[in-house]
Amino acid sequence: MITRRSIAVVLSACLVFILCCPMFGDVTTYTVKNQTLNPVSDLLFGQMMERAGNGPTGLDGEPGPEAALIPGTHELQPEALRLLQTMNFPIIRFPGGGGVDNQDWVDLVDDIPGRASTTRPAGKAFGYDEYLRLSEKLHCQTIFPVDLRESLWKDKTPDQAALMAAGLVAYCNAPVGAKLPDGMPDWPALRAKHGHPEPYHIKYFQIGNEMFVYYSLMDKIGHIHDPEEQVQWCLTCIRKYIQVMRQVDPSIKIIVDGVSWSEDNYKVVERLLTDPYIKDHADYLAHHLYLPSNMKNVQRNGADVAIDDLSPEECWNTLVSLPFMDKDGLSVLQGSPMPGRQIPELAARYHWKIAMTEWNWNGGAGPEVARSLLMKGIAAAGILHAIIRDGSQVELATQSMLIGSGWHLAAIHVDPTGKVPAYPHPSGQMTAFYSKYHGQRNLLVEAPNLPAFAQPIQLGQIQPQAKIAVLDALATATDKKLFFHVINRDFNKDRAIAINLADFNVTGKVVQHTLEGRIENKPPDLAWITDKDLSITDHSLTATLPKRSVSILEIDLNQN
Repeated sequence: MITRRSIAVVLSACLVFILCCPMFGDVTTYTVKNQTLNPVSDLLFGQMMERAGNGPTGLDGEPGPEAALIPGTHELQPEALRLLQTMNFPIIRFPGGGGVDNQDWVDLVDDIPGRASTTRPAGKAFGYDEYLRLSEKLHCQTIFPVDLRESLWKDKTPDQAALMAAGLVAYCNAPVGAKLPDGMPDWPALRAKHGHPEPYHIKYFQIGNEMFVYYSLMDKIGHIHDPEEQVQWCLTCIRKYIQVMRQVDPSIKIIVDGVSWSEDNYKVVERLLTDPYIKDHADYLAHHLYLPSNMKNVQRNGADVAIDDLSPEECWNTLVSLPFMDKDGLSVLQGSPMPGRQIPELAARYHWKIAMTEWNWNGGAGPEVARSLLMKGIAAAGILHAIIRDGSQVELATQSMLIGSGWHLAAIHVDPTGKVPAYPHPSGQMTAFYSKYHGQRNLLVEAPNLPAFAQPIQLGQIQPQAKIAVLDALATATDKKLFFHVINRDFNKDRAIAINLADFNVTGKVVQHTLEGRIENKPPDLAWITDKDLSITDHSLTATLPKRSVSILEIDLNQN
């Protein structure tokens, strides 16, 4: 018997066939398999709350959260705080960045023993106590880096420098009255004096920040000239830090700095990864990724060109195709063409987990498309896809930077005077978008005929590619939901997709969340998220993806 339902099913199947047939339309077809490729940690979608100002007031350069304070107070501006709470970042790295290796952590705390003044230096109103109270309010985890430079450059002995670094662990985590290493002030008692008797239980500490800067200068500043002695000194310092920090709190997770921008630094990192003590007592290797960097170096098909000579579409296609591409033109983390920067490959070789403690779209000026904050948000989605695909190795990541008043990197832009309310940048919105909508398993996605374009431009660290996928898609899942994440890199056209979900017991309820915006930098509404209900028929789903956008399809699963 032919029923209305059977007729509807046949018609729906015919419609899907017509849409997916090339002669009837340009539709990309996907099949999502219930096969896990790798885990996806919630901690991949964090931010770095950097204080990059290093001058006497702390307000030069990019002051970060210092610029977000209500003038004359230690409190964040209301709209900045509201955005922090709604963006829901699961982990934050504080306070840097480069500033970590240029100041003692005690400069950001009041009432330090042995100091004539009980207050901090000017320009440091947002310090550790302010951050720690904020982290409790945000219910986020934390990464605290500690200064390694002072031991590498012999400003302090390794014992002295390690004791200072371990002091931050004690200030955060040691119970009041705990036995501390000899020579250490009673940091837990000071924390209690500042209103928090109970430990904060900070889990992650990073030893150093971009160690290559200080390692490379060892010879120039006259400390150590012999390369092998330099390596041994680095290992000696790092071992001592680990030893004393773990003496205070054996439960912490330690990140060692693996950033390398030259062959010499790369060799040092390899020695660090194979050192038996460090391998047994540290947990993660830090990796930093900044692209495209030098935007003055531009070539088309091997010939020098000015960035202003690129068409808007050429510029867009180049700058959103990050970080590196696999054979299908999909974003991946491994594959840097720069000598000495293959840290993910090196970590994999020696079985280290990675903490990407800084990553961002980082470039200079150029035509409107090259300055577009929306473009930087779409590019950030490509980096997030690469991180998710490498989830077996990368377990936490923090995008830089969280709050700023000048740098385009900021997730939240603030006005130091407080006259203009804080507003989000698309790059930060994108990471918050993925933080809200993702699963804990990265699934196999099959797509036999992905649309692609050739990318002939070298721009900074971005290399020419024979194939860039127009649509970069992946799927993640929880027990209750499936999320289909797809970047539409097309500069000019909306794109249609059809998804086969036969492997899943779906309920039929789907919401398409789409982040899109305008090329022009006209704040405060640079990008926005819209929600649209879709339906599933016979385990098939179709959707339209706006040009220059990212969509996440949230699909409910039956629990039966």
